[in-house]
Amino acid sequence: MASILERQADYIPYDLRVQALQVDPQLDIYWQEYLADLFRDMPEQYQDNINQQVLRNKNIAWDKTTQTFEYKGAQAFQEFAVGYQINVTEELSLGARAKLLFGIA
Repeated sequence: MASILERQADYIPYDLRVQALQVDPQLDIYWQEYLADLFRDMPEQYQDNINQQVLRNKNIAWDKTTQTFEYKGAQAFQEFAVGYQINVTEELSLGARAKLLFGIA
């Protein structure tokens, strides 16, 4: 179990976490400006934590030296499947077979 000090090291205040989680580069053309404003007066530890816990999961790269953000694109299902060692063709064919066996339309 993580100690209190370990939990404090990766802590993000609720309001900052919520604001970071709301960022979606696919829906908001001003997402980079929003993040720049959010990070501007934020302590470095919180910046690092948001980068590790939120931005990376959204495929957003943060350049700490220039304080800029870059969207690396949505992860295609094929790439996701490779990460979880799923054979997409096999999974789809299993689904097709199930439809035939059970008469699912």
